[in-house]
Parts: sequence; C-alpha cells; structure tokens
Amino acid sequence: MMKYIDIHTHQHYGDDTVYIYNVMPGEAAALPARYSLGIHPWYAAEPQRQLAQLQALLETLPDTLFIGECGLDKICATPWEDQLVVFSEQLKLAAYFRKPVIIHCVRAYQECLQLLKDCKVPVIFHGFNKHPELAAQIVRHGHYLSIGPAILQHSDRYSEILQAVPPEHIFLETDRYAVPVEVVYRTAASILKIETDDVILQIQKNYSKIINVSWKI
Repeated sequence: MMKYIDIHTHQHYGDDTVYIYNVMPGEAAALPARYSLGIHPWYAAEPQRQLAQLQALLETLPDTLFIGECGLDKICATPWEDQLVVFSEQLKLAAYFRKPVIIHCVRAYQECLQLLKDCKVPVIFHGFNKHPELAAQIVRHGHYLSIGPAILQHSDRYSEILQAVPPEHIFLETDRYAVPVEVVYRTAASILKIETDDVILQIQKNYSKIINVSWKI
C-alpha cells in the first residue's frame, strides 16, 4: 500500500501514514518515530532558556527531521521582539544542523519571507490558507506550502491555490484537526482531477527531496 505523508500533525490515525509529529522542547522526553522539534511563537516566553534547551536537544537527537513549527504570529500574546529573536535563532540552528524548517505564520508573511531570504534549507509554510498570489510569492522564493483540513470547507480557494503552485512544492497535513489525512488527500486529488495515488506519489517525491540532504549550506 502506498504511504500517505502527514507533514505536520499532533495526533495519529493509522499505520498506513508517515506522520511527522510536532514536538516542543519541553515535550522531548518521549519522542515518536518521526518528529519536528521547535519553539512555537505562542510559547516563546523565555527565549534564551528555550533556545539553549532546543540547541542541546538537537545536539543529542540527530534523528530530528525538522525544526519547527516556528515562526511569527501577530495575533498571539508573545512580545514581537521575543518572536523575532526566537525565530531568527531557530533559523540559524536549522542552518547549522542542516534541518528543514516548518513555519507557523499568522499575518506576518512578508516579515517571515524577509527573515528567510538567506535561508539555505528547505522551508514549509504549514496550514496555508491565504490567497493564491501569496502562495505563488512563497514558491518563487523556493519554499513549500502545506495544506490542511481547511481544504474540505474551502475547495474553491484551494483550487486557485493548487493551480498557482507547482505540485513539486505542495505537502498535506492534519495539524490538530480530527480528520484522517487520507480525506485531505482525496479532496486535493478531486480538486486537481487526478487519482489519489498520484497525489501520494508526488508528495512522497517532495518529502524525499527535502529529507535526503542533497542541498548544500
């Protein structure tokens, strides 16, 4: 059976899927098989302590697949300056440890893109639900988009997004939503008017490209 890849999740729905679990540094005592590790902007309350903890974990946990989710969020309570410091330092850690990055971004896309302009590792903006022009701009910078269960309620918007973005730059996810990832895949396939297996195969190729470290710092 072809494996689904859920690039960003906080839950588990079956053994026919490769899940990338999101883990905060304080949750790293019992790690799943595949995980991302990073400081979410909502919880970046003690930047120096958290960054030191994250670096120490990355030094001892070489199986970490991604750094993140990390990024910027203009509607959360974390002070903006702390967010900028924590995000910028995590990008430096990503470069040093040669890890792709999973981005959380709310109302701060231009600021994120500016901080990412010199980033040499693969970057995925998770949970993308904005307009196709922004999607195309992100891809022009060489980054990837991950689409979640919002695609089930907004098929018209995502039809435009999927037309604006090459399939080589797309991932799918469940995030915190109680929706099996195969439902997200089937919906994307229906919008694209292709078979679900074609979507699975394309995302497997995308995943292999960013995980098999062929890029150079």
